[in-house]
Amino acid sequence: MELDRRLLVAHCAAHTLSVLAGLMVVVPLALNGSAFKGRCALFTTGSWRTDNRTDISGEQGEISHLVVQQWGPPAACQFATFVGVFTVLYGAAQGWRSIFYLHGRHDDTLFSAFE
Repeated sequence: MELDRRLLVAHCAAHTLSVLAGLMVVVPLALNGSAFKGRCALFTTGSWRTDNRTDISGEQGEISHLVVQQWGPPAACQFATFVGVFTVLYGAAQGWRSIFYLHGRHDDTLFSAFE
């Protein structure tokens, strides 16, 4: 019985980590999608350019900015977003299920079938 409890705790931890990993994919993709007006930054080719500029007060300085030659394919971001959202939802559902079994409300786990 103690082995069942340890395995359920391990399952809860693994599913919590999967939810966090999924969020680490979905959140940056969503932020980049809004910052780049829906264009995909994955597999984008470009280079950094440094320009000398003079501002309103007469100060001279260098300004670096990204010059994009070609944006990445939209399917790259769509697939990564789909996998990230699926991972978050699946990890949350399975984590909740593991916590539900851990608190002893059901004894229908796979391991109870062999007792």
